[in-house]
Amino acid sequence: MEYQALYRKWRPQKFEEVIGQRHITQTLQNAVRSQNIAHAYLFCGPRGSGKTTIARLLAKALNCERGPTPEPCNECSMCEAIGEGRAMDIIEMDAASSTSVEDVRELRESVRLAPAQAKYKFYIIDEVHRLSRSAFDALLKTLEEPPPKVIFVLATTEPNKVPPTIASRCQRFDFRRGSEKEIKQYLQRVCEGEKIEIEETALDLLASQAEGSWRDALSLLEQVWAYSTGKITAETVGEVLGIVEEKVLSHFLRAVAKGDVKEGIKIIEGILDGGKDPREFLRGLNNRLRNILLLKMGGMELLEMEEEKKGALAEEAGYFSPETLLQMMEAIFSQENLLRLSPSPRLPLEMLFARLLQIVGNLKEAEIEEAEALEEVRVGVGAEEQGVETPPAKTEIEVVLEKWPEVMRRLHMREGASNLWAVFNQGVKPVAVDDNYLTLGFPQSLEFACKRFEKDESKHKVLLSILQSLFPGASWKLKTTLIEEEGRKVEEVEEAKEKKEEKEEIKKFLSIFPEAEPLD
Repeated sequence: MEYQALYRKWRPQKFEEVIGQRHITQTLQNAVRSQNIAHAYLFCGPRGSGKTTIARLLAKALNCERGPTPEPCNECSMCEAIGEGRAMDIIEMDAASSTSVEDVRELRESVRLAPAQAKYKFYIIDEVHRLSRSAFDALLKTLEEPPPKVIFVLATTEPNKVPPTIASRCQRFDFRRGSEKEIKQYLQRVCEGEKIEIEETALDLLASQAEGSWRDALSLLEQVWAYSTGKITAETVGEVLGIVEEKVLSHFLRAVAKGDVKEGIKIIEGILDGGKDPREFLRGLNNRLRNILLLKMGGMELLEMEEEKKGALAEEAGYFSPETLLQMMEAIFSQENLLRLSPSPRLPLEMLFARLLQIVGNLKEAEIEEAEALEEVRVGVGAEEQGVETPPAKTEIEVVLEKWPEVMRRLHMREGASNLWAVFNQGVKPVAVDDNYLTLGFPQSLEFACKRFEKDESKHKVLLSILQSLFPGASWKLKTTLIEEEGRKVEEVEEAKEKKEEKEEIKKFLSIFPEAEPLD
């Protein structure tokens, strides 16, 4: 028996088998049941959403030997002929290749002929928006006054390009994309029917790559199935389709968050050396950032994924603010254009990495640290040549204190951390650091806030995520202690200064008026 592609073999043969377009199938079935059939329909929707399939089902329902019936029998000679694509009265045209006015004139001539075998003559014109202007004008007259027993189904992915004069003479139905959950369930059913062994993670990847198209989902499954020699895994899907795995995307975002230049460049090299599609990498990166943004905005229920994956996203969500995520996504979109024009994908990807580092604030700091390191080397060499002692290296607490203003700035910008920043802005600062702990000093007036901070692990995570992005090698835990308030010392100094100024004023006054007596 001749091999049939999966998308043809698994094409729905009944209205009830159509998934995701219930609002259309039910309306058409009711129309057939009540004999209220329009002479022209306009089916709008993305590719692979079932426009042609439903047009054929409607043709079956009207031409079934037991009908017209809302559910064709699929057993009579007419149903079989339509299902196999050999019915003489079901004419399918591709407007992409038949765009001229002559093609439409031929159609107008054939329309006048009565159906040869079927009850209704069907014209299914795919990608109708590709017709020329003159061809649309020629078609308009036929749609205005169609012969009896003739039905037109115009299918298009771009309804905005269909002239209003044509669209207004049709009943319009808008097809929707399939959700990832629906497509995954459909693929699972097909795999069970074809006895294909496949992992659930592989199904997730295929459903994601289909982008809402049922036909594309089956084509991708067929491609991966042909390549695989055993059970289909997520790695198999990645190899065939050039998809970058989620763990690679996660590692890349962590490298961006921590300013780890070596790790980021290493990941880019691994993607290119592994033959992965750079465009798929950018697409996967943007999807992941989109999911993180949804998570931060409270849209966790909108994410169709396992709880384990949501947990990984929640961890990454701590690295970036919503504003930063939006800027990163814009940078990726702009880099996609450069990637198409560049002869080599390496440079655009490395430029994107540098841009992302700049957006999160790590590139500038990395440049400053590199410049400082070079300056220390230069000063050290010069000092040795001149016999001058080099300055002592800074202690860990001094380094942390130097970057503390940046910690406070990021804390201030962090969504949901305004209360924590307000407390820390009252004099909280690092007072000690070692390999395991960073000790924060709280002024004595903040004793209650200090105790609350000690018990609140969520606030610890917020602060630690910022510290880890600035100090990638550190793995601190947080401790607290109470310190003497600097504010009191400042008040004492100001008070002494005021008394001294007052004495000087009195002294000056007495020098001018010596006879005056100072007041007690």
